[in-house]
Amino acid sequence: MQQWEVFQEENPGGTVEQFAVWVLQQTSKTHAPVSPVVKPQTREEAVKVIPNMRFSDPSAAAAYFLTRLYKFIRFYCKPVLQNLGLNSTEDFALLASIDWLGETNKKELCKLNVVELTTGLDIIRRFIKHGWVAERTDSADKRARILSLTDQGRSVIGRAYQRMQSVPDVLVDLPESVRMQLLAWLQSLNAYHTKVYENS
Repeated sequence: MQQWEVFQEENPGGTVEQFAVWVLQQTSKTHAPVSPVVKPQTREEAVKVIPNMRFSDPSAAAAYFLTRLYKFIRFYCKPVLQNLGLNSTEDFALLASIDWLGETNKKELCKLNVVELTTGLDIIRRFIKHGWVAERTDSADKRARILSLTDQGRSVIGRAYQRMQSVPDVLVDLPESVRMQLLAWLQSLNAYHTKVYENS
């Protein structure tokens, strides 16, 4: 909050995008240069993300990079998870969510992970077939099924947690202060879009 106030004093009428660049510039004064970060100075630079590719605005460019980062995460995780019988990061996320929640129903599990119900049900059926997940009828709603991990499922997700520690850090050598600011922005965006998704 203090950074925003200082920025406003120095840049009356400055935008959030300009504030983000300003924060990175201030950080670079007290930390070693971060090679992966390229700070666009103009709107034209911001929308031209790679040669011969332009976007209509910085939001479109940001969406492009976020999508690519997600694909890189899947690329890094795939060989780690496949040895355990987990086919994707979605498999890991669903199994881990059951572990964190203790018990949950199928619809809530899919909604929590922003997974289409049909896709989620296919994954859950595979978990049950492998003996990783048990299901029982919900006493409060006979139509719903409650999921929980079996001992075998807890063993698999436990090994997955350990192996995920070997996955390369997607934030590479970003300084701690930049990581925390990025996390705050992502949490804010996630909160907004979660409300939209849940109300749709």
